[in-house]
Amino acid sequence: MPLGSGHDARDTRIPGHYIVVLEDFVAHPGAVAEAQTEHQGGELSFVYRHALKGYSAELDRSAVEALKENPKVKYVTPDHIDEAFSQNIPTGISRAFATANKSADIDEKDDVRVNADVAVIDTGIDYEHPDLNVVERTNCVPPKTFKEPDVEKCVDGTGKDNHYHGTHVAGTIGAIDNGEGVVGTAPGVRLWAVKVLTPESFGGASGSESWIIAGVDWVTAHSEQIEVANMSLGCACQEPALDEAIETSIEAGVVYVV
Repeated sequence: MPLGSGHDARDTRIPGHYIVVLEDFVAHPGAVAEAQTEHQGGELSFVYRHALKGYSAELDRSAVEALKENPKVKYVTPDHIDEAFSQNIPTGISRAFATANKSADIDEKDDVRVNADVAVIDTGIDYEHPDLNVVERTNCVPPKTFKEPDVEKCVDGTGKDNHYHGTHVAGTIGAIDNGEGVVGTAPGVRLWAVKVLTPESFGGASGSESWIIAGVDWVTAHSEQIEVANMSLGCACQEPALDEAIETSIEAGVVYVV
């Protein structure tokens, strides 16, 4: 196991299970694996042909010692138990001193969730992600092109994150303090997914200013519930209409962050 994984040092070897790595000149690792395990009285498991040439098998100690001397064998190593890492604290969370915030209570126990509502104006959020507390979602990306005139609106209860930038941002904001994955700045905070970007229209995670304004407009309409809105997006251009929309939303009581 890697150092710093949070696990106590212990023997992770699986008794009687080994991985046999063959020399690069072996042309048919499957045939060699079958022949060697049969000759040594072992039980073949996986055969590896692409990432490396070799196989895994159940073998006794005498078989292992014999295989180590075989000219077709590069080396034999014990099979080990690997585990998922426990929750880790991203650098940004540490630098923001979130772990020192007593109200966040970051201790790898999902016993306290930050009592606030944060809108993520982005590509949407994976609302089924177990580490995120998504309570509402809307989709402000129109299903038609600009050449098909019609009145567009944000559609509540829809909006799948098909790029995952928004999901990443949501994790930085509020990943639950549950001992798994990462932890957010405000663990367990109520997340509102506002989809205004998509890789399907302009390439990458992008969207039009008009879509983004629609998202800001939607957030402003819910300003009595939403305290904070995150916009990890931008344009190297002047967008006076978007600026005005954000200013009005701020006046309505929503704090905007990037």
